[in-house]
Amino acid sequence: MSALSALLHQHESRTALALWAIVPTVFLFFTLTLAVNPPDHVDRLRVGVAVLDEGVVTPTGPVSIGPRLLEGMQARLGAEPVPFATEGALREAIDVHDVSVGIVVPPGLTEALMTSQPAQLLVVRTDAGDAFGNAFSASLASQLSASLNAVLPALLDGEGPVAPAITVETDTIAASADFRFPALPAGLLLPLWMASVAFAALLATAGDRVRTTFGALRTGLAELTVVAVAAAAVAVVLAADIALFTWRGDIGIVALSTFLWVGLVAIGWLLLGTIRLVGIRGGALLGVIALFVQQPVSGAVYPAAFAPDAVRWLEPIAPLRYLVEGLRTLLIGGSTTADMSIALGVLALAGASLAALGMVRLAATASRRVRRETLATA
Repeated sequence: MSALSALLHQHESRTALALWAIVPTVFLFFTLTLAVNPPDHVDRLRVGVAVLDEGVVTPTGPVSIGPRLLEGMQARLGAEPVPFATEGALREAIDVHDVSVGIVVPPGLTEALMTSQPAQLLVVRTDAGDAFGNAFSASLASQLSASLNAVLPALLDGEGPVAPAITVETDTIAASADFRFPALPAGLLLPLWMASVAFAALLATAGDRVRTTFGALRTGLAELTVVAVAAAAVAVVLAADIALFTWRGDIGIVALSTFLWVGLVAIGWLLLGTIRLVGIRGGALLGVIALFVQQPVSGAVYPAAFAPDAVRWLEPIAPLRYLVEGLRTLLIGGSTTADMSIALGVLALAGASLAALGMVRLAATASRRVRRETLATA
């Protein structure tokens, strides 16, 4: 047998060759089948609306331009309007990313338009959303005035001036301190997750050797501890990298490191638990697949609501979804950091539970092997 033949007969060689073909195939499958065309899903984009205009009473009856104005605007935008009773409630919804952008119709709008006076609307937006949502809100703020002035004459229907002047003021409640911050989470997803998959697989390989001496329970606890400690080190390094590479000393390294640690522990324990349940090769492959099915619901590039229906159900259990939003709220602004941290903590506990079940499986397998060996030597 030649050296080449002997090499090809090795199980690891065949596995490596198979993975070399399978991983790109998996990548292409999910990249192409889960690709999203954002304009096709604008109707899923949530736009908050606070109509504070109560209208006026005319000889022919009450007239209220605000609601009719928004109906005409909705027909043009195609987005889903979400009504709010007050401007404060609208701002809160934007702050927690419940809506992508908000429009405030001020009191007295109808009276101003009916008397040929200029009127001003308010667009409330944030830079702490997904890339498409940010672009949409910026475009809305810049083009809304022209769009409204175009539809108003038809909406007034002879009840007022034919050429009213509406202007738009923009209020950005969470402005990016650095142009790179909105895109940073999206660029971090792939390398961070793949590095986590490799780390979990290598740790499990080392744990397999240790388990023969110390048993499944002690080894499992040691593995979970190593993940937690390593996650802390990686979190500090990543936070320091962000501050160093952007030359920003005001980003709150302690808060960023703490949040990253919670996220990395959740990812690490979930991957390790999966590997312990289905084996290293199967777990690593599932880890790679998990990256691609999470990306559409992560909110990194476009709203999670835009994701294909086949994977939209994953949003509540996708750790990358919470990691992306938490990073944005820390770097740019928002009030969801605590919620994201709690969600990641719950996922970390789920990962620890998977690891525990995996260790039970391994312990049972080892016990059966010992019994078979005992019977064979009896």
